[in-house]
Amino acid sequence: MADQTESLAALWKVPLNDRNYLIEFFHNTTTGKRVIIVDGKKIVSTDWMFKLVGSEEFLLGIDESRCVINIEPNGPFSYEYTLCVDGMDIQKFVEVKSRTCCTWNVQVSGKDYRVVLGRIY
Repeated sequence: MADQTESLAALWKVPLNDRNYLIEFFHNTTTGKRVIIVDGKKIVSTDWMFKLVGSEEFLLGIDESRCVINIEPNGPFSYEYTLCVDGMDIQKFVEVKSRTCCTWNVQVSGKDYRVVLGRIY
């Protein structure tokens, strides 16, 4: 996990074709350190950054969806964190997914499977 000096800045649940992912973003606003954890596994960790705003990019899922976390100032001592997936903010991405895909979680012979039917654009 992240150090005690970082605070959890944002938490997102991202539904992709293979499964749902939980993204945790930690941001130390004193040092600028950023940590991205996906399903409990640290995938990005940057130390000591002079610029407290900016973005972090990473790939997610078997389809390698491009994700970007944007950090923008929101007043003198606070920040706003937004997640974009495949070029869409997370709300728009989830909305488009729900309109274009049907998803079922099924269990066959004791094994869990995720079935996704949808259109590819």
